[in-house]
Amino acid sequence: MSSAATSHSFVVLAYGASSYVDECLASLAAQSVRVPIVVSTSTPYAGLEQLCERHGVSLQVHGPNGGIGHDWNVAYTSATTDW
Repeated sequence: MSSAATSHSFVVLAYGASSYVDECLASLAAQSVRVPIVVSTSTPYAGLEQLCERHGVSLQVHGPNGGIGHDWNVAYTSATTDW
């Protein structure tokens, strides 16, 4: 990866079994510049880990479910890049 490609990450917050996560991950993976992608959730569901594996993205499960503010803060800290 070039330095431009590694300056940012995509972090997807997943709450429960959202029907949009698969499409979102497919869209992010199809971007012309490859960057790290992380799914962050406090409410995992059966199949989420396999979905992340299929798209080649990291999964971070955290707890407890402390509300949206807590979820956003954990997601922010899960990024592996500056942006």
